[in-house]
Amino acid sequence: MVMGVELPELHCRFMWKDPIRLDMEGGVLASPSNIINNMKYIYTSDSCHKCIALKEKYNRDSIEYQERDAQYIKSPQDHIDVEALIQASMQNMELPVEIEI
Repeated sequence: MVMGVELPELHCRFMWKDPIRLDMEGGVLASPSNIINNMKYIYTSDSCHKCIALKEKYNRDSIEYQERDAQYIKSPQDHIDVEALIQASMQNMELPVEIEI
C-alpha cells in the first residue's frame, strides 16, 4: 500500500509506465530490476524427437529456457526437479517435460 492506495499483485510480465515506485520512506517498492520473471525449464533427452522440435520452436520464437537432462527427473536434485517429476507423472513420463517457475 502506497499513500493509502492498494497496489495490484504482480502475476505476469509487463512493462512499467513509471520506472520506479517508492514507498513512504523512499525505499524502492517495485522496479523492473526487482521483478522476477518466470523461467522455463525443459527436461529433454538426446534421442527424443519431440524434445528437439520443442527446443527449435523456443529458439525460433526467442523464448528463454534452461534445458535439463531428463535423468534429473528420476533422481531430483532440487525443487525444480521435484516439480518436473510431478509434471512427468501427470503426462505418463513422456518427454519433453516443461516447467515454468
